[in-house]
Amino acid sequence: MGRRPDRERSCLLLVGAGRFRSPLLPDIAAIDPGVEELRKILTNPRSGVFAGDREHCIYVRNPHTQREVFDSFFTAAAQADDVLLVYYGGHGVLDRDGHLHLAVEESDPQQPIGNSVEFEKLKHAMETSPARLRVLILDCCYSGQALGRQSSDADDDVETAVAQVIDDEIAEGMFVLTSSDRQTKSRFVPGERTTAFTGALLRALAARPDSEVLLRDLYPSVAAELRRRRMPPPQTTAGNSSGSLVVRQPGDNDQGPELVKPVVTRRRTVIAALGVAAAVTATGIGLATSAGPTPPPPLPSVPASSPTPVVETASPRSPAVANAVFADDFSGPALDKNRWKPPSQPDAFRQEDGHLDISTRPGEGIDYTKLEPIAVPGEFTDVRFRLTMPSYSQAGQGGASFVVNPTSARPHVLGFGPGADGGVAVVPLPCDRASCRLAVYEDFTYPDYANPRPIKPGETVDIEIVRKDGKLLYLADSVQIGASKEDPGSLTGFWFAASAGADESWDVLIDDLVIQ
Repeated sequence: MGRRPDRERSCLLLVGAGRFRSPLLPDIAAIDPGVEELRKILTNPRSGVFAGDREHCIYVRNPHTQREVFDSFFTAAAQADDVLLVYYGGHGVLDRDGHLHLAVEESDPQQPIGNSVEFEKLKHAMETSPARLRVLILDCCYSGQALGRQSSDADDDVETAVAQVIDDEIAEGMFVLTSSDRQTKSRFVPGERTTAFTGALLRALAARPDSEVLLRDLYPSVAAELRRRRMPPPQTTAGNSSGSLVVRQPGDNDQGPELVKPVVTRRRTVIAALGVAAAVTATGIGLATSAGPTPPPPLPSVPASSPTPVVETASPRSPAVANAVFADDFSGPALDKNRWKPPSQPDAFRQEDGHLDISTRPGEGIDYTKLEPIAVPGEFTDVRFRLTMPSYSQAGQGGASFVVNPTSARPHVLGFGPGADGGVAVVPLPCDRASCRLAVYEDFTYPDYANPRPIKPGETVDIEIVRKDGKLLYLADSVQIGASKEDPGSLTGFWFAASAGADESWDVLIDDLVIQ
């Protein structure tokens, strides 16, 4: 039996930084829901072990300055002489000397000193606080710096990783859990309510409603889930007996199905399926889905605060369009060699039954490969095609994408592939920075209102990507599902891309492609 915190002498400090001014730090919509769920679990009247009042649970939502974080920390530390638990979710940035800083709204990632939370100062303050046990949980890039040096190899199994937990000199009664090592960026999956690490942490906390969950139980569970999903492995270290702290006691699990089900959205679930470098691939978009048997959560709904704008578009669509710079209705027996370069994996792109069939079967797998036109004879402003995804038997780490200006500094991506609950995911990823790397998902912007309605297997959706009014708009059945914040500039090239794991089986059908 573990040791439970004294509610009156313990304190939670939860910092969720999801909004930023710098264009180099994209907002993270998944931060706030994750922190809120964590607060609910830890302070649940029946199963939580911390008090939920403002004196004992301090939530700093989207802090503007580092001062807000430090002031809140010292307030929390003054309340806690038993257990002090500090959680930060947001961006981690490195200064020129490679030291970790935790970003806030005003942070400048190119010069973080003075405008971000210097981690060494925060760690020192924790280690010297009067609390008997101090718990630090970091969900940010490079968070493994909190541990002083690199920990266990990501390729080791979980048991080995646990046995190799870092043994740096650490203050007695200190426990640290981080989302990545000191050199790795953490991941979040478009469409999921939380980041990958915090989602795994929530499920580890909620997995055993009839028994105690100890602090030391969290790492093996989180590590196992992230490893299954091919995400960066978490890191941990503990001082003496801090791992025996109870973080959840037996009680009803009232957190809802999303916390108990592994997350499987479109590759990253769909974005790793989408083809840009979701979490794992260094190429286009991939979908990140869980490999386990538990069904995924539902596709995200449109936030009430973000009504989906509707844009009227021409219909019906036909490849026989005047002034088209490129068109293909895929009606022939095979890909037109006068239009398309041979793909590196021919089986991934086949022309059959009047469709372009982007597909994979068990035992095949797709290393990021693309279908690229031989030439695009001029600039264009409008892309249209029909997309259908038949019922599929096995989703995973793959999916497909359409990339605009793929060889430029600012490519723009539309990812599509297997979605949650057996559905279909379509995710726009515009590039709103000076440059975006196809291999780095975080470079792209994920819109809050993607997937305005559920898309079912077998349903045909009219897709349009159009440069209009100084933006690049993404539409599905004439409903806008995303838009760039900046003018994308001239559109001069495109390709389709795909990636998939060896055990996946799905098809995406493309019809009536028109570029004009």
